Amino acid sequence: MPLSLIPAPWRCTELDQIIPVRKVEERLNPDLSAQEYRLMLTERECSLEGGSDAAILLGRATLEQIRLQCPDAFPVVFIEDKPSVEWRSFHIDSARHFWSLDELKKMIRTAWLFKFNRFHWHFSDDQGWRIESKRFPKLHELGSVRKGDHFGQDFSEAEEGAYYTRDEVKELVAYCAELGIEVVPEIDFPGHTSSILHAYPEFSCDGEPVEVKTSQGIFYDVICAGNDDAVRFCCDLLDDMLELFPGEYFHLGGDEAPKTHWKNCPRCQARMKELGLSDLRELQGDFQNRL
Repeated sequence: MPLSLIPAPWRCTELDQIIPVRKVEERLNPDLSAQEYRLMLTERECSLEGGSDAAILLGRATLEQIRLQCPDAFPVVFIEDKPSVEWRSFHIDSARHFWSLDELKKMIRTAWLFKFNRFHWHFSDDQGWRIESKRFPKLHELGSVRKGDHFGQDFSEAEEGAYYTRDEVKELVAYCAELGIEVVPEIDFPGHTSSILHAYPEFSCDGEPVEVKTSQGIFYDVICAGNDDAVRFCCDLLDDMLELFPGEYFHLGGDEAPKTHWKNCPRCQARMKELGLSDLRELQGDFQNRL
């Protein structure tokens, strides 16, 4: 049976023969590049060698695909492979739809099987904040709760208020690390922050109550770019989350940020005048750069 491997290896030589399933010996090979591996399944030798531990993990994923297709016997095959691109990412949105830890692990393992190595985790949006915050507990106590789901065909008036504990986040990050996957966390700033401003409305332009949204959309509730306390809050919140995520990158969003409130906000207008900014887009640039 011809193997179907995704993504297709750089080189795959398969013979119309099978051998009994047996242990595959693993070893590092300094002659291979850091992402390169070789997998050999023959009567004489069953081995996996890679240029690094990360390459060995790629080879294991290929071997797992083979086992799923050929559970009772190995095909005789020789594979040489390395990724064509370094950043191979997938995205899961836990803000709008909360997934249990086991569900997340299942999706992550499936992504690993197909050689993805970055997990973009979207856990904060207008429709909910989903991670326990040590510094700002009202985020998970209040910002995780919305009064129903009104998303297209998913319509419910049942209240939802789920979030991940810090221990669960650490467990998930460790699980990803075992698979060679880096977690790239995302908090959208300054827009898509209804759930944040529901917990801390004082960091909006007008300080008025904000509801956690129950449907999709682009909303006018944004962080006040002229409020130094609001910017400090955002930075302190990032510090709080950085305790959980040891990876190199943190996604700060920046998209779909209506500036209607900024236009009429004395603090935002004062900030623009102080810096000599010509329009509200430059004010957002200043805000993003400060973060």
